[in-house]
Amino acid sequence: MNEPSLSPAVVIGTGLVGASVGAAMVAAGVEVHLIDRLSSHAKVAASRGAGTTENVEPAAVRLVVVAVPPATLADVVADALQTYPKATVTDVGSVKGTVLADLRARGINLARYVGSHPMAGSQKVGPLTSRADLFLDRTWVITPHDTSAAQSVLVVRKLAELCGARLITMGAQHHDEAVGQVSHVPQLMSALVAGG
Repeated sequence: MNEPSLSPAVVIGTGLVGASVGAAMVAAGVEVHLIDRLSSHAKVAASRGAGTTENVEPAAVRLVVVAVPPATLADVVADALQTYPKATVTDVGSVKGTVLADLRARGINLARYVGSHPMAGSQKVGPLTSRADLFLDRTWVITPHDTSAAQSVLVVRKLAELCGARLITMGAQHHDEAVGQVSHVPQLMSALVAGG
């Protein structure tokens, strides 16, 4: 199998995570194009080194990173699979199982889709807080499914490695259960402390 190419790449959604992924790719020499429903966010992200707001020929794109709110993930992933016919499409959302189920229910070919979730972020939001080293030594979960193409899995692995992250691979449901348990621990601990 050939070494996967990430260039040119498209990042859809230029908040903290999307703009940081873009900046990490640019730092590694990948050509990155930024899209956001708020063009001002994409322009700010571009000014911070996350890529360019110039258009790119859809058939040339090799990777699409979807970094939008969970409620719109499935719609944007489905649209990206149609718009960019040769690209691997990943998302960086914190929920995987419901997105995969929603995409499957649409009956579209998901061979080029591989979910992922970089376990990095901040209480800060928006492109002004983005930085290329956000994912350095952080866990990045890759959630391939039974119809993910091997080449697409390699592309997403290369993205996470290029961002300096530590890779973990698990199924979508397992990911959601694990994240659910971890995210409830602080809430449980504060309830126990308050109750004590």
